[in-house]
Amino acid sequence: MKKHALLVGLVTVVLFAGMPNSKLQGSQAGSGAATDEQTTREITEHISNRHAARAHFDRNAYTAMIDPSVVFAEPGEVQTAAQLLAEVHPTVGYKMVVENESPKVTSFGQTAVAVYRQSEKEIYGEQSLTSRVMVVDTYLKKDGNWLLIAHVEVPEPVKRQSIKANPAVFSQYAGQYEYGPGFVDTISVVGGKLMAQETGDDKPSELQPLNETTFLWTATMGWSFSRRTRREKCLTMFIAPKARNSSRRKKGVPHVKLPAGRMRSDMWE
Repeated sequence: MKKHALLVGLVTVVLFAGMPNSKLQGSQAGSGAATDEQTTREITEHISNRHAARAHFDRNAYTAMIDPSVVFAEPGEVQTAAQLLAEVHPTVGYKMVVENESPKVTSFGQTAVAVYRQSEKEIYGEQSLTSRVMVVDTYLKKDGNWLLIAHVEVPEPVKRQSIKANPAVFSQYAGQYEYGPGFVDTISVVGGKLMAQETGDDKPSELQPLNETTFLWTATMGWSFSRRTRREKCLTMFIAPKARNSSRRKKGVPHVKLPAGRMRSDMWE
């Protein structure tokens, strides 16, 4: 019941964030909501410090800024504080850089809502992957300190329709593709469907074909297969819209060093 109530609250926050300004102002007038500089400064600093704590894998500092019952929600996944904190640890070859625009903060007494755009760059050795989302944070003030109680990431919607591809071409893509030491994507064919499983996933997910070389994993993420040399096959992950690519090479074949510059995906322009 507790998680259900929190999820209902998350939906309410998302709906609130998507309200037109005129309706939002009317809602604020009738609910005691306000925008004040002091709260905006405090929440802005909180967001910056929280990102810094995660980037430096400082679990103690991160824990001090979140409520024990906090919920982190993104498309396809909802995490508790314990689940998120389990990911806050140094990993060889991995680095995360998070940047965000100035948040729009609305306070409701001891509660505040912050809405902002966020860019998250994950670095795997020489490879990198950048995603951009709209974030809605909800905070509660306890003993004079703001604590995060809900974090919701909402991607910009992208409508792409899959096609019926020839399953005969899928087998050439099967294999393991490495994008950093210890980070491997496994592509397989199951029942005439192309499946992908990332390192750490419990089970593979079906890829929906946009054409015979490009496949969607989610509404904003997918893979594109290509060949860099006659022997080397390459798998490129993209995140839409207008996000950078991250390339993987198939294991067991000679490696061709990727160029320093990453190509942008132009299929979403």
